[in-house]
Amino acid sequence: RSIISVDQQAAVVEAVRSMGPVRVSPDWLMSAAVRISLATGARQGELVGFKWLDWNPERQVLPVARSSTRQNSVREGGKSQRIRHVRLGDAMTEWMGRWRDTLDALGDAHGLPRTTGEDPIVTWVTPRGPPAWRGHIRPQVLSRWWSHNRLEVAEIVNDPAIADVVWHGQRHSFVTAAIEAGASPHDVGTV
Repeated sequence: RSIISVDQQAAVVEAVRSMGPVRVSPDWLMSAAVRISLATGARQGELVGFKWLDWNPERQVLPVARSSTRQNSVREGGKSQRIRHVRLGDAMTEWMGRWRDTLDALGDAHGLPRTTGEDPIVTWVTPRGPPAWRGHIRPQVLSRWWSHNRLEVAEIVNDPAIADVVWHGQRHSFVTAAIEAGASPHDVGTV
């Protein structure tokens, strides 16, 4: 399977950021989703299931505690129906704080309530109708956006191989990066 190499991951996130509504925020829904996906290896349903109450910045741990299905139901414990804990580094921990600040500022700008523990981490303001939080978005939104835009991302990054990476390839990218960094296959499998 095609993956995003460790050397290209930051460039891919930056490319996705550049495609967003920078007039509103330097980060946006898709750049956050790609960044968190590459940092956690979460499946798309697990990614949209993350809530702020899950995140523990002191321990730098984000548990994969639930998964949103294609039918918009929530499955506790993720796809495997077991809670896994992903440890994030200092840079990702710092970014998570900035992401929450970004969402709060966006909410303030639209007269929406600030994020609470029950709110999803991967969210944005609805693009149509009166301003409102999208809540838990459907997992397909991520893969559809990526499918429609990965060629442009590859052009921005100047790496045609990125165009061959499907959304699930970000999960494989996380696994490859973790093993290359010295994690044991057993530890990576546990996460």
